[in-house]
Amino acid sequence: MMNKITPLLLPKWGMDMAEGKIGEWLVSEGDRIMAGTELLEIESEKITNVLDATADGILRCRLVNPGETHPVGTLLGIIADEDVSDSEISDFIAGYQSDMTAGEISTAMTADLIDDILELHGQGIHYTDSGAGKATVVLMHGFGGSLASWGGLQSALAATYRVISLELPGHGTSSKQITGDSIQDFAQLFLDFLDGLDI
Repeated sequence: MMNKITPLLLPKWGMDMAEGKIGEWLVSEGDRIMAGTELLEIESEKITNVLDATADGILRCRLVNPGETHPVGTLLGIIADEDVSDSEISDFIAGYQSDMTAGEISTAMTADLIDDILELHGQGIHYTDSGAGKATVVLMHGFGGSLASWGGLQSALAATYRVISLELPGHGTSSKQITGDSIQDFAQLFLDFLDGLDI
């Protein structure tokens, strides 16, 4: 059943973000939601953003309240299917909190964060590299996107995996110059990017 439980974690929006102030919940406990649904406003020192759902399901519980300030990585709530029992959710929350306190989660997620530019074929590719899991997840946005496209997903994944996200040429803070705009060009660029990071 645990694979049907999706934790909502306080994301890291920016290199210097260590904590966030909880704003307004935009959904109620018991609401059925879909991936991409706006759930909760969170304020950092620099920005106010909205945490989006990363999975379909029911918002089974909200664990933080408006006005509270919590470290990055804090468990904010739980999304789960209706066939997941309340006791399973309670066990998941207890296990999460006993495995790692919120402060330890924040430290793990902020430590060794890389925000850098990789030079490829005369183009600067902006990327971030966080987390230290055995498996690696690479996030690549679509047309018109940027690193901001991933919202809290990258932070949530970084609690378990090494997570790398990149901005394609002409997007975000990567080089504006585009040396090739075909699918094959972008596919080769992506493969060269992975090689450049020894993935």
